[in-house]
Amino acid sequence: MAGNSLSKTWYFQSFRSRQLFFFILWNVKRTAFSEKISAREAQGEVFDVAVDLRRSSPTFGRWQSVVLNGIDKNQLWIPPGFAHGFFVLSPKALVTYKCTDFYHPSDEGCIKWNDSDVGIDWPININPTLSPKDACAPSFRTFTSGLVS
Repeated sequence: MAGNSLSKTWYFQSFRSRQLFFFILWNVKRTAFSEKISAREAQGEVFDVAVDLRRSSPTFGRWQSVVLNGIDKNQLWIPPGFAHGFFVLSPKALVTYKCTDFYHPSDEGCIKWNDSDVGIDWPININPTLSPKDACAPSFRTFTSGLVS
């Protein structure tokens, strides 16, 4: 990115997600809207992940992660066309994220958290707690077969 373009970003909504230890949550957008997300950890610690869902991208299916916590105040910028998920590393966590578009329920989806095609190296050795939606999530291949990007 050239210059200081993040300072010119307009955020339309802010969200907070309070989760407990060993919890994984995915937020996947299907491409109809060009939402960008800036995530940061307000309390606790999370392993935050972004996965490239852009079929035409040379990094399609690859993931990037960062540990966010309330001490370092780091943030993760998630551009359009990426899945966003996190795993809570501390007993509890409060994640704050801002979005550049309004929430569109019809544009929401999820992918299987431990899909072998993506191969995320989650820092866990147990089965995490999943939301009902994430527990029955489709594979990466199934989910991305319906994307148009």
